[in-house]
Amino acid sequence: MTGVQTCALPILIKEVLHDKDVSVPKTNLTEKRFDICKLEYWDDLAEGEFGVLEPKYVKLVEKVDLVIVPGVAFDIRGHRLGYGQGFYDRVLPTLNCPKIALAYDEQVLVELPREDHDARMDMIVTDKRIRSEERRVGKECRSRWSPYHEKKKKT
Repeated sequence: MTGVQTCALPILIKEVLHDKDVSVPKTNLTEKRFDICKLEYWDDLAEGEFGVLEPKYVKLVEKVDLVIVPGVAFDIRGHRLGYGQGFYDRVLPTLNCPKIALAYDEQVLVELPREDHDARMDMIVTDKRIRSEERRVGKECRSRWSPYHEKKKKT
């Protein structure tokens, strides 16, 4: 859902991450992968190969502290259904940091088809609820996903 990316990115950069180093993926079609590039200024973004904002310039970074991941759908165990090109499937395992999915609540399903190379999300943030993994030890999950933190309705 491109709308999630393009609507959320300006808010995250300008309000939440204004004093942080921000890196974003730039499509490398030749090698069918993403290059993770430092973003210094909002004006450094332009529409990329798939109609998503990307950096105009390649300024590679080596360390990433947190990844915000888009997707078509996610399941309650953190699995992601992407856009079918495998770009995120190739880059996510190379990043040793928390992976957070941004999605609409309707994009979170009970179960999705998945393959061995599919990366799991550490957290899913939707417009209605948040789901997070209780703890992670190294790259291995030692607990199930916690239940959604629902707002209690007033009676």
